[in-house]
Amino acid sequence: MTKLNTALNNTSSFTDLYTITKDIKEGVSFFGFRYVSVQGYRGRVHIDKLSLAIQSVIKKNCNYDEINRAQLKEISFKITNLYKSNDKTLKQKNIITRLFCEIRDSCRSIKEQGVGPRFQWEKGIRGRLYDFYTANQYLSSFGVDPTKEKNLVPGLLFGYLTVWHAPSKKKESPLKKLN
Repeated sequence: MTKLNTALNNTSSFTDLYTITKDIKEGVSFFGFRYVSVQGYRGRVHIDKLSLAIQSVIKKNCNYDEINRAQLKEISFKITNLYKSNDKTLKQKNIITRLFCEIRDSCRSIKEQGVGPRFQWEKGIRGRLYDFYTANQYLSSFGVDPTKEKNLVPGLLFGYLTVWHAPSKKKESPLKKLN
């Protein structure tokens, strides 16, 4: 049986990550450790390890196809729900466990200067990585070269990867509504 930490560290594709996250469960230990565990794997890892694993896969291969994008979207929703579920689990724990967790979270926040994986996931774009496209992905998905469009503003992901946000759905023209 493979260790969960090893499996996440060796993940190189969204298909691998998707398989790992199928039967994932979250929890909080007595000493306030927020963790996830997966049936079929030994051990447990901090809940933030999943969002970091997604970022690692994107850094290794940023030109993924629409099937991988769909898997990324499903994994992203699952991680968001795991964070929410973990907060609910913590509220049901005793006062000592909640205190330990608060101490752990505070120390982690100080160490990460308030911008850790969870913050980036919930407040930044990391939880919506499926909405961003490289120039090649944008061209193949929408038929437009984003580098030549004046109204498209690129963003920078991970400090070096230029990405564009998916276009919003086209609005119906006012003339069509009248007819």
